[in-house]
Amino acid sequence: TFREGINVQGAGSTTTTLNVTGVSTFGGIVSIGDSIFHTGDTNSAFGFPAADTFTVYTSGSERLRADSSGRVIIGTKSGSSNITLKLQGHSGNSTQDAKVRLCRGNQLGAIFFSDNSESSSADIIAIRDGGTWSGSSKPGALKFATTADGDTSATERVRITSGGDVGIGTINPGRLLELAQSNSTAYSATDFDKDYQVL
Repeated sequence: TFREGINVQGAGSTTTTLNVTGVSTFGGIVSIGDSIFHTGDTNSAFGFPAADTFTVYTSGSERLRADSSGRVIIGTKSGSSNITLKLQGHSGNSTQDAKVRLCRGNQLGAIFFSDNSESSSADIIAIRDGGTWSGSSKPGALKFATTADGDTSATERVRITSGGDVGIGTINPGRLLELAQSNSTAYSATDFDKDYQVL
């Protein structure tokens, strides 16, 4: 037990200045000069390469950075000052596009747009779309919703089905493009010519 500061320095060519076996518990702040790496795997680490900057490395390459502006940057080391999150590159090929995969049960994933209150004003949701869901069959649909003026919850406006049909005002389009009004009148793309308007 040490009630005051402790300073351990290596001697000569010694590279390990303090070697602790077992679980170490620190009740306060731990200060490090650069990074913490995994024993036997020195090219995987997390650390603080600069003031107000946190990084994560694997296989000797930086994978994630949180910088002094609060930006989270993945796949590169820099980004525009007008962003919150930047994704760049591809784990399999550095020249391919960045990808984000959202996974969750029957509602496969969702992106919600809101202010600081976290009440969604608009959203895009991916869902399972009927049919047979298996290793060789994964039918999915996209729902697009917006919130009307004077309302507080989003309503679905557009749906793209697993078959590629697009419905505006309907969640069960039966044609390539189907538009439905509140009076239940439905229109398909073939109902329109270049001068036709629905009022």
